[in-house]
Amino acid sequence: MSNTSCAHPVIVTTTEGGTVQARAGMAFDPTTGNSSTGAGRRVFSRNGQINIIPVAAPIARLLGDLPLPNLGSDIFNNFVSVGSQRFDSDQYNGRVDYNITSTTHVFGRYTIADFNILSPAAFGDVPVVRPLLAFPVIR
Repeated sequence: MSNTSCAHPVIVTTTEGGTVQARAGMAFDPTTGNSSTGAGRRVFSRNGQINIIPVAAPIARLLGDLPLPNLGSDIFNNFVSVGSQRFDSDQYNGRVDYNITSTTHVFGRYTIADFNILSPAAFGDVPVVRPLLAFPVIR
């Protein structure tokens, strides 16, 4: 393996009109270049940084709520989180069957589930969502 640069590096154009040396992991804009061969595609860039892919406003808002990567470098960044979880599951089921005649049957079913997750979430505090019940609980 040589520490010298390639004698004839491949140069690609960015979406901003600049040029950079091609390297592994680059993300190219599929709306540019030849749609059949891929020749002439431009690598995504923003403010001179490559692989900055534009996203729709709703997705940008969602991504803004997620923490930044805390492990890795360059193209391969990851978010790592550790924690414990407690899962409390109370589930009750009941069913009653009644045969009125040999051809007429009636049954009733009642189910309740009360799940409770107590854990520091990987992406910060999130509300605990309880499952919806088919029938209201009267106490």
